[in-house]
Amino acid sequence: MQKLMSSREAATFLAISPRTLWTIVDRGELAAVKIGRSVRFDPADLIAFVERAKTRPASVLAA
Repeated sequence: MQKLMSSREAATFLAISPRTLWTIVDRGELAAVKIGRSVRFDPADLIAFVERAKTRPASVLAA
């Protein structure tokens, strides 16, 4: 297992704002790990989220 990331690190990794990160977590689209009062993110979950978010060029052009 890789080192867990803070919410700020995870947001930077995904190139989104921390607020958007929390929206994604609240929707259940991304898992978060709660350790005490801290919330952390597994880099493998972030990579999986990006993979799921990928679209094929045809679907992007049709939108």
